[in-house]
Amino acid sequence: MGRGRSEMAAVLFLGLAAFLLVVGPAPLDPTNIAWLSHGDAVTNYLGWPFSGRARGAGRPPPIRPMGSTIAGSVMMADANPLLALPFKLLGPWLPTPFQYFGWWLLVCFLLQALFARAIAARITDHAEQRLAIALLFLFAPCFPDPDRHPGRLPHDAVRAMADIGRLVALPVPDLPRRAIAWTVLVTVALLTHPYLLVVVVGFWFADMMRLLLARRGALALSWLRR
Repeated sequence: MGRGRSEMAAVLFLGLAAFLLVVGPAPLDPTNIAWLSHGDAVTNYLGWPFSGRARGAGRPPPIRPMGSTIAGSVMMADANPLLALPFKLLGPWLPTPFQYFGWWLLVCFLLQALFARAIAARITDHAEQRLAIALLFLFAPCFPDPDRHPGRLPHDAVRAMADIGRLVALPVPDLPRRAIAWTVLVTVALLTHPYLLVVVVGFWFADMMRLLLARRGALALSWLRR
């Protein structure tokens, strides 16, 4: 147990170190919006203050004054509704300006390291190799540039696939746990970014096909044994 905790602490340290090396500590200041001044980061950020001032807390609020006469949505601005909606409720107590993308990026780096380690654990029993694989995933080219796309960082990160890969490995009869896990994953993906939702739904469909084929195989085997 002690070695396992030490390994998890090392994995989290790698995620934190990678974040500080790639992004730096400045974005962790919730009032610092200077780093969101280029690329898609501008659109991602602007979706938050405009939606935060819009009325309607129980649904994704419309964005009317954001450069268009047609109302948009915080979801269309890639402003991460998973965080935008709850922070909207806290709007009266938040400083101005305010951004949550810095801490969101930190969480993404930490989860990338954790789920990379989960994949590595299925490949090797050596802790040092699992840490090396986690480090590789943290600096993989498929991990997007956080300065350009802070709102959609996880859309092609392998951590979502790691989630689903572990679910696919669940025993076929474990339907309640499977249903709960898929419900949580699809909901989080929907509230994070449409790209991530497409990836998750694709793996969900693959898992349903696997379940169907496994059931048919079990029925055929039971028929042959009669």
